[in-house]
Amino acid sequence: MVSCLVLYHPEITIMTKCKMLRFHFHEKEYEIAVENNNSVCIYLWNIEKNQLYQAAMLFEHEGLSTGYGFGKDKSEAHRRAWQILFKRALEEGKKKGQQAGGEYSE
Repeated sequence: MVSCLVLYHPEITIMTKCKMLRFHFHEKEYEIAVENNNSVCIYLWNIEKNQLYQAAMLFEHEGLSTGYGFGKDKSEAHRRAWQILFKRALEEGKKKGQQAGGEYSE
């Protein structure tokens, strides 16, 4: 099984995100890929799901948008990680709209 963790933040540099991932997963087997100017993903092998969930929560707590996924190969894990990231971003947008007194409709 392959695990994938995507970090997104428009103001934190790619270099910083890569360093954060390398520091956190330095003892694991991994591969880091730069997605675009705002996001980086890490593929991990031989990692327990709860370890990835903990890392996702840590990065979220630090203010980075995070998606995670698992799959039989990198492409499946990557797709699932982005699905989680988009879903969470949509939910966050709904919350902000409600807090501002506006209504959100799909």
